[in-house]
Amino acid sequence: AGIYSPAATSWFFVVKLLLTLAPLAVVIALGAIGFHVTKNHLLCGLAAGGIGALLPSLWLERRIRRRHASLRRSLPDFLDLMIVCLEGGLSLQETIRRVNEELKLAHPVLAYELGMVQRDIDLSCSVDQALKRFAVRTDCEGVRTLSTFIRESQRFDTEITDALRSHADMLRSQREQLAEENAQKAAVKILIPTLLLIFP
Repeated sequence: AGIYSPAATSWFFVVKLLLTLAPLAVVIALGAIGFHVTKNHLLCGLAAGGIGALLPSLWLERRIRRRHASLRRSLPDFLDLMIVCLEGGLSLQETIRRVNEELKLAHPVLAYELGMVQRDIDLSCSVDQALKRFAVRTDCEGVRTLSTFIRESQRFDTEITDALRSHADMLRSQREQLAEENAQKAAVKILIPTLLLIFP
């Protein structure tokens, strides 16, 4: 099942519930079989249950951030390939199919999502509806903007390649700004090990 499937969501909540209740249940079970359980043991069980409730959410947020970062990195390449295919005379549906095949090695996360878009199109969804579902599913700003561009260009019958080119330039500049920001953060972060380990 995919990361957004109902089965994956159900398993996530089951694991979160187990990690929350298991420490306190262990303490109560130890008290039931004869071990001397003090107030500190109960507090430790409650604290461990609280940590167990937080860990799955933190893990999920970290996975979401990594997935969004991967999508942001791959979207400019995806748009460049789309522009080349559209200018070569391919339809929008055939362009998505062709670009999906080309990106499987370089950007597997985006290729997986494009495969789901292609499946929606094969199941009689229109291209703009499939891209809108892609945007809702991933909750990524760049994908939402791309879906809006394609929907509005089809609605007003404008040239889609110009909109995609401007969107690709905007995403590429955002990617460069994010890389510069991370480089400036790295210079600050490296001060701590330098002060603690090298200067002494």
